[in-house]
Amino acid sequence: MDAAPFAPGQERPVFFAMCGDDCELFFERDQFNEKQQVEHRENRDLTSLLQVALMFMGKPADHVALFDTFLEPRWRGLLDTFNGLYRNICGPVVPLEHCHFYPHESFYPRAAADRTLGALAGLYMISGSNKAVHQSDQHWLISQAVNSKMRLAQDAPAYGIPTPETLLTTKGDLGGPEANAFLTRHNRQLMLKIKGLAGARNVTPVQGVAECESYLDLFDAGTEVVLQERLDTDEWTEMTVDLTVSDSNIEITNVRRILFADGLWVGNYLRDDLPLSDRHREALLNVGAYVRSLGYRAPEGLNCGIDYFTNGDDIRIIETNARWTGGLFPAWMRKRLKLGNRPTVSFFDSISVDRLAEYQAFAEAHLHRPGEQPFSAVPLGFSPYTFTMDGRELLFIWQMVIGDLEAFKQAKHSVLGPGEMATADKITLDF
Repeated sequence: MDAAPFAPGQERPVFFAMCGDDCELFFERDQFNEKQQVEHRENRDLTSLLQVALMFMGKPADHVALFDTFLEPRWRGLLDTFNGLYRNICGPVVPLEHCHFYPHESFYPRAAADRTLGALAGLYMISGSNKAVHQSDQHWLISQAVNSKMRLAQDAPAYGIPTPETLLTTKGDLGGPEANAFLTRHNRQLMLKIKGLAGARNVTPVQGVAECESYLDLFDAGTEVVLQERLDTDEWTEMTVDLTVSDSNIEITNVRRILFADGLWVGNYLRDDLPLSDRHREALLNVGAYVRSLGYRAPEGLNCGIDYFTNGDDIRIIETNARWTGGLFPAWMRKRLKLGNRPTVSFFDSISVDRLAEYQAFAEAHLHRPGEQPFSAVPLGFSPYTFTMDGRELLFIWQMVIGDLEAFKQAKHSVLGPGEMATADKITLDF
């Protein structure tokens, strides 16, 4: 295997090629329904932030593939700025001359052609979209199995994996007695899950069959559906970890708390001493053994994310992800900066295009440096695909804040003004 979601820190040269792959894990692009088409575009835009961040995830011998939209003058200069910021705080990173730019329509064939002999191909996940790079139906099937919410629901009891109570059904059977009994037993407080994109897409709370059917309107009757007990977030805390799964070892490499704003996932809270009891560790390593039993392994180590809930010493596994995770990037940045137990928040946000100069000045003024400060900031990435809201042209940015989040909010308000980086204002650390 020389093309996979390898864990970061490989000794061999790596050609990082990450695009929007989730929809084509299970579905053909020319058969996407309207919902999937929108999700695929959104995931492409989101992945562009990851492409920028790959420059600090790698080393000088590595290469990074990016969308050719970054070559537009206003974005190429910003890309140079981000690379410089990474070098200032991390030291050696992937140099700009090792960045390659491709149209998203031919992204993977072009990346496959440019990959240098002997280099590993670092993928976000193995999918149908990037078969030009991995060229393996076997590994594609393994990726489907490990990333499948349905497969986990089927296999969890036999492997001793603790999950919320779960029913595997189909859209056509949602009105049947088994699904109705399940809804009644859980007081109509459930999560509905179908195959699809990462980042909480195709996972939604439901209270009845009508809500399920409305959500699944564009899918046929045979669509597989997972109904799962909705855990009370006043009692349970949502967490996630990354594992490195190799032929000989399974290692937990980071632990993160999930952050929400307006009910949507926006980022992570990280520090080295987040709680991980012996029981939690045992359950998570058992999940690692499970995914390895499905064939998800390599001598170099593959990255696997696990989403789970804890309540004291109790634990419930809700999802396995045979891929890189959004939280892996800030976790790796924290490792490079040796932050230890300093509290860190990473989140996706937006900034007006016409305030980019002020944002860059703000980022440089508060860039992380050794020593104690109320807060410091690390820009992780940006997207060149803008959007319009309230008459403003905005772009997505990916931000990490070390230390006092409230002090960061006050400082960015004074420099950028109201309405900029609005998601940051919605994040509270009331735990």
